[in-house]
Formats: sequence, C-alpha cells, structure tokens
Amino acid sequence: MRRDPVDALFCLGDLVAMGPEPSACLALLRELRPNAVIRGNTDRYLLEGIFEKPSSKPAAFLAMFRWCWQELSSAGRDLLARLPETERVEVDGFPILLCHGVPSDDELGLTPESDRLLAASWLRKHDVKVVVGGHTHIPCLHEVDGGYLVNDGSIGYPFDGDGRACYWRVRVDRGELVDSEFRRLEYPVEETILALERRDVPWRGDLITRLRTARST
Repeated sequence: MRRDPVDALFCLGDLVAMGPEPSACLALLRELRPNAVIRGNTDRYLLEGIFEKPSSKPAAFLAMFRWCWQELSSAGRDLLARLPETERVEVDGFPILLCHGVPSDDELGLTPESDRLLAASWLRKHDVKVVVGGHTHIPCLHEVDGGYLVNDGSIGYPFDGDGRACYWRVRVDRGELVDSEFRRLEYPVEETILALERRDVPWRGDLITRLRTARST
C-alpha cells in the first residue's frame, strides 16, 4: 500500500487467527487506517470463545485459537468486538457492499457458482453495484444484472494455488466502475513458516501446508 497508494482501503476480516503475529497484524491495521474493516468468521470464532466450547474441531485447531486470543491485548479484543458484519460504502458515488463471506453468512464464500438470483437480490436489497466478499480466499469476479459479485482473494492465505498475496484494486469515476484488476504480490511464505515454528503456534503443521501449497487442505 505504501508503494501503491489508494484513495480508499477496505479489509474484509480474518485479521489475526492462523498466523504467528496476531498483535502485529492489528498494529499494521491501525497504521494503514483502512476506511472500513469487516469482521471475518475467524474473528467471530475468537469473540465467541470457540476454544472454550464443545466442538468436533481438532484439539490443535482449537488450541491455535486459544493461543491467538491470549496473544491479543484488551484493546485488540475490543477492536475485534466493534467490527461490523457488513458495511455499505461509496467511493466517488460508486456504492459497494462489503462482507466477509456473503451478506447473510460469514461462512459462505462468493464464487463463480454463487446463485445468480440470490446475488442479484443482494445488489437490489443493499442498493449497490458491487458485493465484495472473501472467505474462500479464491479471487473471482462475475457480472450479475449490471452489477458485480467479487471475491477479492486473500493477502495471507491464498487458496487458488498461487502463493502470492492477492487483492482487488478498482478505479471508479463519478459513480461508474472504470476498470479493476486482481493484483498479486510476493508473500514471505518461508519467513512466516519460521515465525510459526519459533512461536510454537498450535496447529502449525496444517498452517504450513496451507502456506506452501496455497490450498485450503
């Protein structure tokens, strides 16, 4: 972002879990000062105390969330608690709905196979031209009834087989989308893996596999 400045910056959640430096992620977020930040499903897991409830999830997976929660300061926890599930924003008169998964569910991802009628209803209901989500960490864009359904990919855990960080950059002018592209940046995979090992992060074996393969499993 420092090398490629923008007029508006948005973050769609999953801010701190599954990495070696939860507090540092929030510090960077404060430094970048995005215009809006959405709560992701893993942020919700932390707030709900997933690690304290009966679960079918692997014990190491739950331990990773406990470790992450313990790493956060009270200010960091408060920041997560204040995040909205969705937010409607406008950039130069161009209306966008931000969500983590889809507007009604943070565990369903936007994909090219997403129901087009349902997608069109989101555009109408929220009076926007674009619905942007993430969750699946697989970038895609497709047109729906004159609007767009977009998955912006992932900075830290891409799942489309390309290990580089991915984000969606758009240019708008007077309420119209002029152009857009998915941009890729090299991501320090091996450095992150060393940090996971050094900090003895629970469930790191699975996390390392995800980082090296850029796949969810």
